[in-house]
Formats: sequence, C-alpha cells, structure tokens
Amino acid sequence: MRTQDDLTDQTRANAEADTALSRRSFLGGMGGAAAAAAVGAVALEPLVRATPARAVELGPAIGFSRLDAAYQSRLDRAARMYAEGSPAHPSNGDEAAYGSRIASYSKGLPHDAIGQVVPAAYDAMRAALASGNPADFEAIPLGGARRLTNPQAGLAFDTEGNDPHQFVLAPPPRFASAEEAGEEVELYWMALLRDTRFTDYDRSVLARRAVAELSSLSDFQYEVCSIGSAAPSGVAENFC
Repeated sequence: MRTQDDLTDQTRANAEADTALSRRSFLGGMGGAAAAAAVGAVALEPLVRATPARAVELGPAIGFSRLDAAYQSRLDRAARMYAEGSPAHPSNGDEAAYGSRIASYSKGLPHDAIGQVVPAAYDAMRAALASGNPADFEAIPLGGARRLTNPQAGLAFDTEGNDPHQFVLAPPPRFASAEEAGEEVELYWMALLRDTRFTDYDRSVLARRAVAELSSLSDFQYEVCSIGSAAPSGVAENFC
C-alpha cells in the first residue's frame, strides 16, 4: 500500500517532469541564440536577487546613533516649546458689545433680510469651536450650498516649531473706531483701483484721489512700501 508520503513524492516528481517537458518544448521552438539568452537569464536571475546593491552610510552618526540623536533633538525642541508657555489672546470686545453679532465673523452662515446673522446659526458655530466635536461642526447651519472652509484648522497640532496657539495677533480695531473706518475706506479704494497698475499710479487721477482721502483720515494705519521709482511723493507711503 502506498503511503501519503509516497503520493506526495510522486506528485512532486510528476510536476517536475511536466515543468522540464514544458521547458524543453519552449526552448526547442526558439532559435539557438534566443534559447541561450533565455537559459542565461533564468540562471542569472537568482544571483542578481541574492546580491542587491547597498549604499554605504557616511557621517558622524549612523544607524541607531543617528536615531537616538534625532529622538533627543525632538525632545529638546518640545521642552523649549512648552517652556514658552501659553500666552493670552486679547479681544477687541466687539462680540460682547454687539448682541446682533454685526461686528463678528459670520461668513457662510444664514443671514436675515438686512444682513444680520441668524443668532442660532452663530451660536451653533461657537458651540462647535468650543467643543471641537466633528458632529457639532456638521450641525452648523449654512446660508447656502457653499460649505465652510476648514473651520477646524485651529484645532490641529503642528509637529514643527511652536504650537499655533502660542502665536499672538493683535486684536483688530474696534468696529466703531476711526481706525476701522479708515480700513473700510481703504478697501473701497482698493476695489475701485483693482484694474490700475501700480506703475501707473503717478498718472492715475483715481489713485491721487485715493491718496488725498486716505491722507485726510484721522486714524489711517498704513505700511510704508515701494511701488517703483516713478511713483510721486506720498503715494508709496499712503497707498501700497
């Protein structure tokens, strides 16, 4: 009686015979040069796989020494970040001053007939920002089909440098301040001058009118910049 091992050996022998026959049939149908090339490729393939090319590392620290140094570097930077503490983020007080939220960000939310944000929608946005729960963000009512653009960005952690919450921006000017009024005037002039090139400001009547009005404001904050040597005196400083 044949055992299971005998059957296994016979099956293996049959498979090897079939493979050899198929190989001979394949090579027999090829030309001499092609057959030799095929045999050479089959013979060399295991050798190529067995000796892969490997780069030689050079440097003061390689392998785990480098890994340990990288790990310690990240620990040191995290310690420096934490040591700087968490700064205060001042507010201009407009949200508390205006119950209608006319001075607060409400872009993308539903608004009433006179342009004021729907209170329930604004409150839903604040609740989502406070909780950080993705479901709360999905529940924010929208004023149309356009969705909010990454409202959860402030909740993300950064793997480089300080935490984003450690950077402080000065609060914007109060809604009822002269500085805010100056910014509004500047924005309207920017819209009117959108199609005027900076290099044409010295010849633009519209640009000179903008400079004159902005310079007459009681509290217009501006940055000094350069728009080219052709600009007339005062233009670069008051309107850039």
